[in-house]
Amino acid sequence: MTELEIWLRYFLIWPGLQPIGNPAEADVIIIQAFGRNSIPDSELYSIGQLRELSNNDWLTINKLGQGPINFDPGEPNVSLALECQDLVDQYHLPVITQWEVAAAFGPRWHKRHRESIFCVWPPTEPQIRFSTREVISLTAEVMAKHGWEKPIILAHKRHIARVYLIAKKLLAMLPTVVAQKTKGFDSQSVQIWTRNWFFWFMYEILGRGYHLLKKWV
Repeated sequence: MTELEIWLRYFLIWPGLQPIGNPAEADVIIIQAFGRNSIPDSELYSIGQLRELSNNDWLTINKLGQGPINFDPGEPNVSLALECQDLVDQYHLPVITQWEVAAAFGPRWHKRHRESIFCVWPPTEPQIRFSTREVISLTAEVMAKHGWEKPIILAHKRHIARVYLIAKKLLAMLPTVVAQKTKGFDSQSVQIWTRNWFFWFMYEILGRGYHLLKKWV
């Protein structure tokens, strides 16, 4: 895709992106989650604190599916997790993923690949935001630590244009994009803007304009 085509899709909001780059040349997969069906944004810090206490991604993900938490990642994140599993099985790459998607991995598959899956967790303080840009910024730190420089980006089809442009700026590189299979919404999401196409469209009109003003894309 040309730069003009990418920006056109950014402004149109609805279209996704055509594939960009060669996934066979990538050295890591990075994933941006889309909504979740439990744990509202105001309580995300408790998940960050849980991870801090366990000091282990794999153990924390297991705790999320048990007892009183019984976390529900929602259909879009289940779909993203399946996309990721297929890419890992095909290209044998490590993964940096937002925690909601990690919670949606098949348990046996996740256990088998747990040493090469790195989760991005919310802050432990309630007043700190955990937006798309913050997630990508934390992802960049993990990439730098491991020397990874050629990411494949996985994101919801209606989200990918903004994710791509934020990542391109923050990572100072051209990420690879594969065909987006995840495009549905979940009416049970705790984030109202990910419940249906109308709420998402309204949210993105404001969000994408704000990102331009802040020069985040």
